[in-house]
Amino acid sequence: MKYFICIFLLFLCLDSEGMAKTIKLDGKVYHQHFTLNTGDQLIGDKDTVIKGGLSIKGDNITVKNIKLDGTLLNKQVKGIMEINRSNNVVLDKIEVVGDSTINGLHITNSHDLILTKLNVHDVKDGIYVEHVKRIKLLNVQSQYNRYGVHFMYTNKAIVRKSGFMHNVTGIMLMVSNHIQMSQNKIAEHNLVNGTGITLYQSTGLMVSKNKILDNQLGLSIQEVKNSTIKENDFISNLNAIENSKSQIPIHFNHFINNINVTNSDVLQKQFINNYYDDLEIIDLNDDGIGDKPYRYTNILNQMMIKDTKLNFYQNSPIHILMKWIENRSGAYEEGYKDEQPRVEKR
Repeated sequence: MKYFICIFLLFLCLDSEGMAKTIKLDGKVYHQHFTLNTGDQLIGDKDTVIKGGLSIKGDNITVKNIKLDGTLLNKQVKGIMEINRSNNVVLDKIEVVGDSTINGLHITNSHDLILTKLNVHDVKDGIYVEHVKRIKLLNVQSQYNRYGVHFMYTNKAIVRKSGFMHNVTGIMLMVSNHIQMSQNKIAEHNLVNGTGITLYQSTGLMVSKNKILDNQLGLSIQEVKNSTIKENDFISNLNAIENSKSQIPIHFNHFINNINVTNSDVLQKQFINNYYDDLEIIDLNDDGIGDKPYRYTNILNQMMIKDTKLNFYQNSPIHILMKWIENRSGAYEEGYKDEQPRVEKR
């Protein structure tokens, strides 16, 4: 009897138009494709699995407690879950898995979305967002994808308390405005060109209080304006920051055990007031600022980025000696210094 009830609810979902529905699914595997329209709610059990994909086309829609398995989907679809021209959508406690050929969530031409407690893995782009206004990603996990989340032409987004790991790039942000990223963990993007966060041709960004660790490149900044990078922990990255054609404040960050702190194509006057794991930074007057500017790049660091076999020499006597010589020889331009390095008070 329960089986026939589930099939009846399924046909309601597929065939009725214009009438809001609350569809409750048991902990079973559903091979059909589900389409949700305005006002619909889809509520699953903890073991509910949908293998036929899910489309959202309307406003005021909620989806909770389901797993979407896209490993057998037609590769012509853009996403295992597709959201288009929809507003006021809530997604909660959803797992999405695929085979790396299509996106997990493909969201376009929509506004006012809240995504909470999502786990997206083994797909193309974990969450693809294009031409979207006002979207929140809270407690999202995205890993083993090409991009953990990919923003294009997005305005006003929040990414908070989420994790992006083992992707090619954790967060890819392109031509988007007014984006906040805070309290996230972006880690272990170690493939060739692996990058924690890429910011490209965007404005009004706030990247703060994130842990960015164990990446080939922690943060790539390209042609970014009116934005701030502050209070992040850059830990054990091959290169913490790469900056191109951007002059934005980068301050109050912690740089710990990175092979290289930053590469930049221009002098960075706003790269200032950061913390470094270098015992040579001295604060004799105890004002929290180092007594001398800190040179945050050197020849051996650059060599280690190009040839990782040289990482063996990090913080070795020869590395320390080379840094000491460079600091006194003026081998780099003045702009490659933090003029006011911060010192933790002990």
